[in-house]
Order: sequence, then structure tokens, then C-alpha cells
Amino acid sequence: MKLVLLAAGKGIRLQPLTDTRPKPVLPILGEPMICRHVRELAQRVSIEELVVVVSYMKENVQEALNTCFTGKVTLVDQGREMGTATR
Repeated sequence: MKLVLLAAGKGIRLQPLTDTRPKPVLPILGEPMICRHVRELAQRVSIEELVVVVSYMKENVQEALNTCFTGKVTLVDQGREMGTATR
């Protein structure tokens, strides 16, 4: 299965926590949030490829994924931030 995760937002509602790192890498019980999501989903389905839409501090998201997912990861840069849906 190809899993698509949206991880491009700045997480402004979590400032100042997100001033220095993106929301997907904020720790929950010592583990980056994105790693918790991937781990939980991988227990339910076989993930062949992980596609992650990124923008803000995308390097931090890549580093976190390198520590918790050994399969194929494709990062897609959203470019200009437009939100999840058109307003």
C-alpha cells in the first residue's frame, strides 16, 4: 500500500513549539509525531511506499523518517502553502 501523509503546515497553533521544528517532529512520549503515525499504521497495513507532502522545515521531517521507517520514502514539496483545501 502507498501511504500519503500531509506534513507541510507550519503548525502555527502550536507556537512557540513549532518555531524551531515542524509539527510532525514534535515529540509525543519521546517519539516524533510522524513516527508514531507511521508505526501505528504499519501495524495495520503493509506500507510499500510512504509519500509525505512537506514544506516547512522539510529536512527535519526527512531526518525523523530516516530514524523510524526503513521502506521507500518520497517527499513531495508542496511549494507555496495553500492549506489542505481551497478556501
